[in-house]
Amino acid sequence: MDMKDNELTLWKNETDNPKAPAYKGKGLIAGAEKAVSLWHNTSKAGKPYLKIRVEEPYHGTKEIKDNVPF
Repeated sequence: MDMKDNELTLWKNETDNPKAPAYKGKGLIAGAEKAVSLWHNTSKAGKPYLKIRVEEPYHGTKEIKDNVPF
């Protein structure tokens, strides 16, 4: 798939987990690849809304940032 800068592509997430995002995908933001997730939510007032998370893609290990000086 040819990604263009500042475009995101989402696919329906086929899972039974109610806490999992409804859609997952990826895209390019300012030239950097990002992972994208989308949830269908309802506010306390009963209004539907979409929640979108854009983050660094997961590549099998999570980088640990350690600022301990020893």
